[in-house]
Amino acid sequence: MLELNLPVADMTVFWPLMVALGVVLGLVSASLGIGAGVVAVPVLFAVCGMRFEIAVGSSLALLVGNCAMALFIHGRKGNVDYPIGALLGTGVAGGALLGGLALNRLSAGAPVELLGHVHPLSEVVGAVLFSVLLLYLGVMTLQKVRVTVRVLRAGGADEQEDEARKPSEWLDRLQTRPHVKLRHAEGQLVSVWLVLAIGLAAGCFAGMLGVGGGFLMVPVLLYWFRMRTLLAVGTSLLGILVGAVIGTAQKWLYGVIDWTLVGVLLGGGVLGIPLGTWLANRVPPHELRRGYALFCFFGVVLSLSKILT
Repeated sequence: MLELNLPVADMTVFWPLMVALGVVLGLVSASLGIGAGVVAVPVLFAVCGMRFEIAVGSSLALLVGNCAMALFIHGRKGNVDYPIGALLGTGVAGGALLGGLALNRLSAGAPVELLGHVHPLSEVVGAVLFSVLLLYLGVMTLQKVRVTVRVLRAGGADEQEDEARKPSEWLDRLQTRPHVKLRHAEGQLVSVWLVLAIGLAAGCFAGMLGVGGGFLMVPVLLYWFRMRTLLAVGTSLLGILVGAVIGTAQKWLYGVIDWTLVGVLLGGGVLGIPLGTWLANRVPPHELRRGYALFCFFGVVLSLSKILT
């Protein structure tokens, strides 16, 4: 009665657990702006034992619904830089197609033996890439959070949330035309090509690993463009949404989306997204950034444990 058959994944799951997972994924998307694929893919792949390609495809499809709901809420609160988000989304869309093609090629590759266990090539490459990138981003973010905490304890202010804070100086040297204005830094211009390139890189990982790309875009918006935390979260969601739509269409053509699973997770997301938005507006911004880093480490542990055990 409590088991749910997933036809594409060819497995059964405990559906209340999937609803609970959907709540967590919705909460993470709305509060951290990382699309929740950083949680969904490792859980579905490493814990539930789902094939990596189906975990990726279903995660991307879920992102469309979750990000649309979270973006609507953040947009009403003024937490979205729409020109930057649209450019990021354009880059993500192209990258998602390239990443999806790469994953499709890897899926046809010869299996790899690790520690006496045989794994599909796509799972090994995906897990390793996923883990290396998440480990780097998690460590970098946590280091910056520790600096912020020391400043706050000394009676200072969180510089990341300073409305007058200008983007990194090195961006001034990358002023290839055309330009786009940054909403949070009046008069500051940034190259359109740079924003598209960031989106393209994030999209490649989105299409290959099903993580939405927010895990890469949020740190860039925070530490390169120096946006406020909530503005970075909302802007990232717009970029994720555009790319997720394109990536989902591609995964649907490949037949690697389990729509039954997506529907159950999305049902949980309806509960988790308002809660995540509520938390994002009440939890100190540096704690949100710390939460982002911890979820990165969580993804590393789950992904590597799947191919090493």
